[in-house]
Amino acid sequence: MLSYYLYAILISGHFKLSGKAKTSRAPTDLAEDPYYKGNYHPNTTLLGNTVGGYALSSAAAPAASLVGSPSATAYRQQVTISTNGVIRMDDSVDDSLTSTNSMDLLMYLEDYTDVSLKFRHRESGDEPHAGDGIFISNDNTTFTQIYALDTASTAWQNVTLDIDALASANSITLSNPFVIRFQQVDNYGWPTDGREFDDIKVYSKPDLKAVSVKSGGNTSITKLWKGFSSPKYISLEFKTESRGGINNYFTPSVTYSYNLKDSGGTSRWYEFTDQSWSIDALDVRSDTLYPLITLAASTKLSDLNYTLHAVVDSNLDVTEALENNNEDTISVTVNHYSGKLWFSGIETDITISSWNTRVVDSPIEHTISGSGTLNGKPFNFTNLKVDKNLTSLDYSLDATEFSTINVASTARQSINGISYWHDGGVDLTKNGAYSDIKVLLPAGVGVSTASTTVLDSTITFSHVQLLQALYPTFLLPTSLIID
Repeated sequence: MLSYYLYAILISGHFKLSGKAKTSRAPTDLAEDPYYKGNYHPNTTLLGNTVGGYALSSAAAPAASLVGSPSATAYRQQVTISTNGVIRMDDSVDDSLTSTNSMDLLMYLEDYTDVSLKFRHRESGDEPHAGDGIFISNDNTTFTQIYALDTASTAWQNVTLDIDALASANSITLSNPFVIRFQQVDNYGWPTDGREFDDIKVYSKPDLKAVSVKSGGNTSITKLWKGFSSPKYISLEFKTESRGGINNYFTPSVTYSYNLKDSGGTSRWYEFTDQSWSIDALDVRSDTLYPLITLAASTKLSDLNYTLHAVVDSNLDVTEALENNNEDTISVTVNHYSGKLWFSGIETDITISSWNTRVVDSPIEHTISGSGTLNGKPFNFTNLKVDKNLTSLDYSLDATEFSTINVASTARQSINGISYWHDGGVDLTKNGAYSDIKVLLPAGVGVSTASTTVLDSTITFSHVQLLQALYPTFLLPTSLIID
C-alpha cells in the first residue's frame, strides 16, 4: 500500500520529472481514486482538487510528462494505492541521457515532533549515484540528503527515518510546507535500471486538535441575563480533529474543559467532561461536540467582555505529536443585570429587551429598552440612558437622562383616614416619582360662619414627590383647616 499521510497532506504523489526520465506504475491494479501525475490538471478527485494530476479508476496510467514546480495546494486526506501499484523510477530511453526522477511530498510539519517516514524500496541493477536518496527541504529550493539508497536492495527493504531528528541534525526546521523528496538517477529502463517505492507513510504520535468553538454557528456570543434565580446557559459547537499514529490508539479518558474568563484573565466559571477516545492508525477524523454550558443561578457576572476557552485533552491525557493546538476560544459579551431599575429612591422591576453601551466596552454606561412594573403597574421604556452598579447589578437613570415615564394611576388609597389618588398617573424621572395628588375631603370638614369660602369635595396638590409605596412625602393631617 502506498499511503501519504499526515495532519495536513500536500499534493500526495507529486512527481517532478527531468530529462527523458519516466515515472511508471506496474502493474495497473489500482485502488479506487489513486493519484497519478499526468498532463490532465487540475482534476477533481475524492480527495479534492489535484494540481498537475490525473485521477484513475481502473484505466492504465497515461504516459509520464514533464511538469513544473510543486504547488502549495493542500488537502487533508489520505491517498492510498494498492501494493500492486508501486512508484517506479527509471529511464524511458535506454542508454541515452542520464535522467533524474523525483517525487516530492509537500507536508505541513511546523511545530510537529516525533515525525517519521516509513517506506519500502527495491532496485533493479541501479548503479549508485549521489542523487539517489531521500532529501528534505524547508524552502523547496535547497535540498539536503538524509538517506542514501543502496544498490543491493533487489528484494524489498523496509526503511524508517526519524524526520525531525535528521532535520535537526542538518539545522533544518520543520516548516509549512516541508518537502520530502524521493529521487533516482540512472540511464536505463526497468529491469536494467530503476527503483520502486511502496507503502510510503509519514506519521507521528496521535494528535487531538481543537479546530473551532462556535455557538449556533456564530463566532461570538452575546448574552442578556436577568437576576439570580435561574441558571444561565451557553450552547456550544466544539469541533475537534483527531489524527492517529502508526498504531490503533485507545484511551479510557480524555478531558474536554470549558473555562469562562473575564477581561482580566480571571476564571469566573469552569466545568469539564471526561470521555473515552480512540482512533485507528493513520486515520484522520473530525468530530463535533455540542455541550450545554450551565452557570449556577447565583453566578454574578459584572464584567462585560469574557472569553470562553474550550480545551480538549486539558489534563494531558494523551501524549500528542503537537500539544499546542488543543485550545480554541470564543468571545462572550454579557449584560447581567439584577432586574432592578432605580428612579432616584424609587425601585422598579424591569425586563430588558435590547441594550447598547454608551461608551465602548463599558460595563456601566448603557442604553436600554424594555418594560417594567411599579407596584404592579406596567410601563415601557425606550433608549433610556442608565448606569449599572457593578456590586448589585442594579440600574439607575444616568444624570443626563431627562425622560419622564408615566405609570397608570393606582386605585384610590387612604392614609390616616384621608382618601386620595394619583391624578393623571405617576411620573418617573431621574429625581424620583412625582404625581398630582387629589384628596377627597372627609365628612365634617367645614368653614366658619364668617367665611365666604365654598369648599369643593376634593383638593388637588400638584407635583408631589412620592415614596416607594407611592405615598406623598408629606403626611396628610386628620383634619384640614381652610382659612
